[in-house]
Amino acid sequence: MGSLQLNANMVIGKSAVIDVDGKPQTKGSAKAIQRPGLPYPVIINDNKRCKGWQKDVGLIAKTKWPGKPTDNLVALVVTFYMARPKHHRRVNGELKPKAPRHHVVRPDSDKMLRAILDSLTGIVYYDDSQVNAYGSKVYADEWGVRIFAAEVIGDAPCLLEFEVTP
Repeated sequence: MGSLQLNANMVIGKSAVIDVDGKPQTKGSAKAIQRPGLPYPVIINDNKRCKGWQKDVGLIAKTKWPGKPTDNLVALVVTFYMARPKHHRRVNGELKPKAPRHHVVRPDSDKMLRAILDSLTGIVYYDDSQVNAYGSKVYADEWGVRIFAAEVIGDAPCLLEFEVTP
């Protein structure tokens, strides 16, 4: 067995909770396309809705993050709220007994997390190599995302610790 807990040695500097309404988008696969007349290929994302989502996240993050981006390590805890399909509920709105409790279908949380990481670059941190992130998906009534971003000060390398007990 084991237990997961917050790292008690972590000291937090600046922090923010960033709530964004809307359907979270994935940072899909990048494709290189050779455009006529250009000497180099153009890199595009295969999800056309991702750019608008990232812009929305960035605009809200700018209003929530205090000051300039940090040079320090940043801990991110990201919860993606995924609207339940209508077939999970009865006509009276009650959740069906066989409806799944956990969101274990696409989209993948890691691809949605990549979109969030890129949207916070230049706002919360300078480069996403500064980030230790944890992302999860949960069913909810409405689409959205909640991001907890915290600047890590001191020697603690991570936000969460896992301890194995015999």
